[in-house]
Parts: sequence; structure tokens; C-alpha cells
Amino acid sequence: MAPATDDPPLGLSAHVDLTTHKPRQPFLAMPFTSFLLLIITFFFVVVDIVGFDHKSSCYVAAAPGFSSPDDSFRHGPKAIAAACNVTLYPALCIRSLSSYRGALSANPPGLVAISALVALRDVNRTYHIALSLSKGKGGRQEIAAVTDCVELMDDARDQLKLAASRLHNLDLKRAQMQLRDVQTWVSAALTYETTCSDGFEGMKGTVAQQMLQNGEGLSKMLSIALALVAHLSDHLVSWQT
Repeated sequence: MAPATDDPPLGLSAHVDLTTHKPRQPFLAMPFTSFLLLIITFFFVVVDIVGFDHKSSCYVAAAPGFSSPDDSFRHGPKAIAAACNVTLYPALCIRSLSSYRGALSANPPGLVAISALVALRDVNRTYHIALSLSKGKGGRQEIAAVTDCVELMDDARDQLKLAASRLHNLDLKRAQMQLRDVQTWVSAALTYETTCSDGFEGMKGTVAQQMLQNGEGLSKMLSIALALVAHLSDHLVSWQT
């Protein structure tokens, strides 16, 4: 289509299959350093996955003290569908939130927190992709642009960590102000992604195409998170007990 006083773990599901069979000739053409870089990149992604899947479920029960004025929309598929209906990409939103562990039991403020976590997961994936590509082969302009993206995605991760942590620790007495902070952080992350993608304008190489394709999905997820935060802020009173 992933965050309390401790920073949320990062990651994305992946599978690494390194066989011991003798490689074919095209594989031998890959420089040893590039092959080693590929292994290292997958290693860090898998490490992130394990931490993310193991610990992140504690973040989905955000904002205790909120309840739905209609019990049928308190949690479950109806709550997810109702929340995603306010976004520009409802199908992607439903698919992304529904696949997250604990989403079906989360209240609407909890779903907003999950959207930030999913965006964080996707930003982390983009960071690792950019880092790998920045050390590979490509045109000079492409490598310069993807190197900039590494820093931009790292900054975006920091913003989303702040957003996810704040959503997990909403204070009902200060929720409106806190949600404004969250909107600022998610908006900043979206700006970082846009700046990253803009750096490949007019480029048609493999590196540029891979980053642009990945960036399109990421920008949609960030847009979803931003829309859900804004909607929660606008309807905060109706969700307070």
C-alpha cells in the first residue's frame, strides 16, 4: 500500500531468500560490493519489521476517554469505513488501516494514530530504498537527487514519530492544541516527500522511476493521515465523553 515516551519502532513486512545454489552468469555480473549492500539493506529492513510488528500494537488504543455517539461506529469495519470516507483515497485508507493489527478494536482517534503509524512505516521503507539506491549505479543527477531523498525521508520519519507519539498521548484538556501540532508534523512529512519527488522531475532513469513510483503511494498515505487528523480536530467535541 507503522508510534509514549519511547520512539515507535519502524518497519515493513518483507522476506529475504538467499539460496546457496550456484548463481547464473547474469548474477555473477553484479559487483560483490553491490551484492553486499543489498544484503545489508534487507537486513535493516527485516530488523525494523520485527520490532514494528512486536511492539506497535500498544499504540492503537490511543486517546482513552473518547467514545462514539453511535455505538455501531465505535470500532470495527464501520468505524474504519466512516473514518476513511473523509479522505481522498478511501479504498487505500480502508485497506491500509484494516490490515494493521488492532485496527478493528480501535476507536476513531485510535484509527488516526494508526494512520500515522502506517505512514511512518511507509516513510521508513522509502528511506531504506533511497539509501540503497544512493549507493548503487545511476546517472549523476539521479544519484544526487536520491541522496537528498535519504535526508528528506529521515526528517520525515522524525516528524511522524512526533505525530504518532502525540496521538498516542492525547490529553483531552489540550487535545485541540495537540492535534494542531500533529497536523503540522504530518504536513511537514508530506512536504518532505513532495520535495523528494520533485528532485526527479524530467528524469527517466531506473532510479528516478523507482523513487517516483514509491513516492506516489507514500504521498497518498500521508494525505490520508493528514485528512484523518484534520477531521478528528474538527469533530473533537463529539468524540469526548
